[in-house]
Amino acid sequence: MRERALSFKEAVNTAIRAGVARPAGQRFETRTFRLGEPRVSIDKAMQLAAQLEDEEIARNLAARKWPSCASRHTRRCSQLRSNC
Repeated sequence: MRERALSFKEAVNTAIRAGVARPAGQRFETRTFRLGEPRVSIDKAMQLAAQLEDEEIARNLAARKWPSCASRHTRRCSQLRSNC
């Protein structure tokens, strides 16, 4: 940085620009893959996520692996707050 009389900010920006620069005419393409038909309806993805989270909480509580105050660790512990 001192040899080129650049500030730290200028040196970082120059390095970033050099790293993302592409030769002219070279186009970036994202490769795609066929994943097949979904096994679960995407319309109910949030409901499925909540159900899986509830099952994990129940398993942890049954194994006594859950922290003493679950409200700090999950957004869906309103039923557990009485134990905190």
